Amino acid sequence: MNISYNWLREYVPVDITPEELADQLTMLGLEVDGLTSIGSDFEGIVVGEVLSVEAHPDADRLVVCEVNIGEEQSLQIVCGAPNVASGQLVPVATVGTTLTFPEDEDGKQASIKIKKAKIRGVASAGMICAEDELGLSEDHSGIMVLAGEASVGEPFATYLDRQGQLYSDTVFDIALTPNRPDAICHTGVARDIAALNKLDFRLPGIKTPAVDNDASAVSVFIDDTDGCKRYSAIIVRDVSIKDSPAWLANRLAAIGLRPRNNVVDITNYVMHELGQPLHAFDLDKLNGSTVGVRATAKSEEFVTLDGKERKLPAGTSMIVDGEHMVAIAGIMGGENSEVGDNTKNILIESAYFDPPTVRKVAKLLGMQTDASYRFERGVDPERQFIAAARAADLIAELGGGKIDDVAADVIVSIPAPVSIDVRPERVNLIAGTQIPTAEMVDILVRLGFEVTESDKVLRCDVPSYRHDVTREIDVVEEIARVFGYDNIEEPETTSLRHYLPRTQPEAELRGRVESILTGSGFSEIYTNSLISPDSAAAANGPELFGKKYQGERVMTANAISSEMSALRPSLLPGALGAVSHNINHGQEETRFFEFGHVFRKGDVPSNVIDGYIELESLCIAMCGSRSASWNSSEHSTDVFDVKGITETIVRLVCDDVEVDPNYTPGHLTSYSIRLMHEAQVVATIGCVGGGLGQQIDLEQPVYFAEINWGLLVNLYRAKPEHRYAPVNRFPVVSRDIAVIVAESTEVANVVKTVRNYGGKLLQSVNVFDIYSGKGIDAGKKSVALNIRFGADRTLTDKEVDKAVGKIVNSLSRDHDAILRQ
Repeated sequence: MNISYNWLREYVPVDITPEELADQLTMLGLEVDGLTSIGSDFEGIVVGEVLSVEAHPDADRLVVCEVNIGEEQSLQIVCGAPNVASGQLVPVATVGTTLTFPEDEDGKQASIKIKKAKIRGVASAGMICAEDELGLSEDHSGIMVLAGEASVGEPFATYLDRQGQLYSDTVFDIALTPNRPDAICHTGVARDIAALNKLDFRLPGIKTPAVDNDASAVSVFIDDTDGCKRYSAIIVRDVSIKDSPAWLANRLAAIGLRPRNNVVDITNYVMHELGQPLHAFDLDKLNGSTVGVRATAKSEEFVTLDGKERKLPAGTSMIVDGEHMVAIAGIMGGENSEVGDNTKNILIESAYFDPPTVRKVAKLLGMQTDASYRFERGVDPERQFIAAARAADLIAELGGGKIDDVAADVIVSIPAPVSIDVRPERVNLIAGTQIPTAEMVDILVRLGFEVTESDKVLRCDVPSYRHDVTREIDVVEEIARVFGYDNIEEPETTSLRHYLPRTQPEAELRGRVESILTGSGFSEIYTNSLISPDSAAAANGPELFGKKYQGERVMTANAISSEMSALRPSLLPGALGAVSHNINHGQEETRFFEFGHVFRKGDVPSNVIDGYIELESLCIAMCGSRSASWNSSEHSTDVFDVKGITETIVRLVCDDVEVDPNYTPGHLTSYSIRLMHEAQVVATIGCVGGGLGQQIDLEQPVYFAEINWGLLVNLYRAKPEHRYAPVNRFPVVSRDIAVIVAESTEVANVVKTVRNYGGKLLQSVNVFDIYSGKGIDAGKKSVALNIRFGADRTLTDKEVDKAVGKIVNSLSRDHDAILRQ
């Protein structure tokens, strides 16, 4: 945001240098990113007369000019401006003059020294200048042509001074934070400066017409009460549309706005003065002497001031007259009602539009204007009529118009005033200061608060333009920043509470998981959450996360590009991209993991935004072969590698994990394994296939696991805290059994049966061998299990045999298992 130093001084009599003021603004929380000097002494630039214009012999778009600058010898200057003609008086930069041009491609000012040169073979000694090359405006459409009273050979600065156009200023580039919309204008910044320096703050005197909504010449209505809370309208008649005076044009040019005509310039001036966006309609182009706010019932098309046709979504807040739409509320006016050279009667609009509504429509339309920038952040709900009256006064003064005696000001609702109780002792405790109560009151009053002191409490009525101040701590910040953070003394000692810092459960779990993965040779990656619609559709498989979290892919409203227009429903596309890149660049084995958020449409209790699911996920991806070494042979990655590391992670949290294999090819897998806990899908393991597999150009298979990290963290939080327990002094009894089951029987179900029927004495069960072949009937396989029993006493053989017998009987009943002898 650009703020003019000269303009500020109209409201606060500050007499420090711009550099000192920049430091003050930064310490007040209005960070100044840079200072730009406007204007010049124009040394080396003189008034010249174009004597002749001839075509360039070797360039179609260049001409050769003979220019008289009041010296014995005229100058030959090659020029490319389309409007140069003989007889013109023009500013000429002579040889040796240094010009500072507008920002170049690197975002820096480019200073160029004029030299004698040959341009396409023709000698040129000087330069005929455009307005932007002189820093007078942004106009580069052609050279600057001077009025007839200019004298050939006189310094250009002398001519400008005589015209009242010699202007110098300093502009502050302020990085305004979203919580300070009150400082989005010159009076807002000036108020802070006045409060800090204990100077008088002067607002311009404004005459307001009488308000009578029934007697006003224009009837105002608000049908869209959600999108508009207040609408003010003032009419100015018999206005002359002309160029703005120099002082107004200079004010706007200093902050980067191009002057257009007196009416449009005044609406921009008041917006940057008071922070309230305004719009001027040609009253005679409005039908029915009616204007109001209404939301579109369906998608419609509308041509805005810039000549572009906009497709409006249903529900867009629009300004309408008696017959048609005339402006997009809070964003931009319409071409059908704009002020032109023949305009005589003006209707000034000043409204309070709902910030979320304006932001939503602006994003959907891909538009951001000076008006929408302010409305999105929230304007002062009590400044609409005053701002319209200020603009009406200026239009009447500069355009010779007459203001109607009666105006309209329709109010749906205005936010209720906010009062906050502030404890002076609390202010000093938090800020580490010893500010007297009287000084606190003085600071707040200078910022516009109304303060009443009673019983060691300050009752602070917050001004309407400070809707960011809602709590006592906000008032503490206001006092501290004006008092000066650099004035707060550093204490000699600092009292610290005696407590043992603890790592949050989610951070602790993540640290343990990262240690496991990095220790196993995995590298962490970070990929973009925006992917192509095709990749999002291919990765949006039902295999991941379970039915609870299934839903359509999420598309973005204002995509950077078509390849980045969908939010990822899984971390897998990014991981596959990293795998493919590394394999194609000679990396034989890849092991990656990534923590990140995934998105789908749907409704779950944890939704932050209705209709949209956001989950935190952990993805693991493996591909390729591990080379042989002195102690191991070459090993091709398989699904059991990723299953092993995934189970290790999941079992940090869940002891009772069920394995649910699925050998049928799915939406994104050739086959998959789900790790379940209490009917919830904790992790999905598989080999990439389906539509997603077709998108990667790799010969070797890619194995992956995607873990519902949010679910795992919640389970970890609920897990009892680890406590030290001495090693059991009673021996553990271990028994090995082997059972013969059908080849199709899943070993995971065999293990599950053992756990279900092992009883209280069962401590663990592990598979140590699976065999089929000689000695085993066709269609059968042998599964060998190690089963361990234990208790807080010595177990007898009879107890263990009974437990083993119960397990064998259960296996026989549920799986037709035969105990192998």
